[in-house]
This record gives sequence, structure tokens and C-alpha cells, in this order.
Amino acid sequence: MKKVYILTSLLAVASYLAYVSATSLDLKAERTGIANYNGSTNDCSSCHRGIKSTVTNNGNTELTSDIPNTGYVPGTTYNMTLTIKTKTTKVGFDVAALNSTKSLTGTISSISSNAKNISGEVTHTGTNTVSGGSKVITYKWQAPAKGTGTVNFYGAVAINPNLTSSMDTLSKFTQTFSESIATSAEDYLLEESAVSVTPTIAKETFDVNYNVQSAGSVKIELLKADGSFAMYLVDGQKSAGEFTRTVNSSSLKSGIYLVRSTINGKTKTDKVVIEK
Repeated sequence: MKKVYILTSLLAVASYLAYVSATSLDLKAERTGIANYNGSTNDCSSCHRGIKSTVTNNGNTELTSDIPNTGYVPGTTYNMTLTIKTKTTKVGFDVAALNSTKSLTGTISSISSNAKNISGEVTHTGTNTVSGGSKVITYKWQAPAKGTGTVNFYGAVAINPNLTSSMDTLSKFTQTFSESIATSAEDYLLEESAVSVTPTIAKETFDVNYNVQSAGSVKIELLKADGSFAMYLVDGQKSAGEFTRTVNSSSLKSGIYLVRSTINGKTKTDKVVIEK
């Protein structure tokens, strides 16, 4: 399921993102002390000059991904989406994933047409025009090998309303993901038979049948189709055995719902349709 992160700290754009008082702003320095950064010499001064202000992200930039809260699984490919919300019409952006030695890590692929991969970073192509108040960039990131440890996603967005030498605002952000203790994605998945929902199309009630192999924590949630929380069905410690939770769905609106079950750290998601 998607996790939404409102990015809040720092980063950088390519090697030079702006000129301040006619002096170039070296993004090696903007990356909070990153040394020997990839030898990048991209100069964006033709568009980004005279930065008016530099701010930490004010909530107008969101990075969404399906990296779990428990951390990335080495070698697994995740879907990443950068959303920039602004009333201006021109933006520049750059996002990079760095390991503890400040080196680029992971593999970028399947970038949307309004962005490109430069030496392992996701950045904009030419002039990026914003329509409808937001700009959406999608790409895939394959997590690095086991033992890489914590990965920081750094990024920056330059708001440039008119492509002149002034009026730019640089917004910087960072997001941190730890490495999962799992060795593969399958380590997090419950067996197919561990949980079942009957019937899958319900009007008044439906049953969630679940099997606890060994005593431990059980959390079963009902989610709306967009992944937002609806209600807890089970939340607590359970002994080993087979159980059934009957859900009264009479108060729920018609539509598709997800039943997310987590038993002893492993997860499975089932679908149920409520019809009135």
C-alpha cells in the first residue's frame, strides 16, 4: 500500500542549481557536506538565477511510494511518485537516493516522460510546465543489495514562474528509509490460506477467517479503496488457532474495500465489495 510522506528537510538539485549574487550555488555544498559527488557539472543557471529564497519543504511537495514502514527489501523494485503543488507554471526538480557514504544507490527505471535519469538521479527535462496546479513525476527505484543500510532520498524543487533571472524559490527536502531485516519480499507475505474473506460481495455482513500459526500479534484493518483507514477489525494478541471475525457492513457505503491482515509481522490484503 502506498505510504505518503510529506518531505521535510534537505537536499539538492544537480551540481549547480542557481546563482546567488552572480555566484554559482554549488550543489555539493547544498547536499550537506556530501564529498566527491559524482563529478556532476550540470549548470542550470540559464533558468535558475538569483534565488529569491531557500526554504525547507512547506508541504507542497509529496513523495509517495510503496516502500513499507518496516524498510526497503534489498533488490525489490518500488514505485515512486513525486508531486509538486504550485500556482506557478515553471518548475525544476531533482531527486537522488544516497547511502551512508553519500554515494548514489539503487537503480532508477521507468521514468515518466517529463523527467530523465542523469547519472542515477531523477531530474526534469528542459522546461517543465505545471498545469492544473500540480506536477506529477513517476519512476521506479530498485533497492540496493543487502547490507547497504539506511538510504536517504534527497531532493529539491526550484519554482521558476517566468524563466527570468529572478523570482526563483528553492525548496529542499529529505526522506529516510531503513533496510528491512527481511531478505526478500516473500518474507513479509502471509500464505494465501492464512486469511480469507467470505463472501467477497457483501450487503449486511461478511466474515474474515484467519489462521494464527503461533501465538502473537494480529492486526486486521478495513481500508477504503484509496488505502485510507476505515476501521479496525482485530487488533491485539491472539493464541494459536483459527478464528472468524464477522463484520457488520450495514453502515458502510457501497464500494470496494480492502482487508489488510498482519499476523506476526506478515501481511496479506484481500478485497471485499459492499453493495447496498
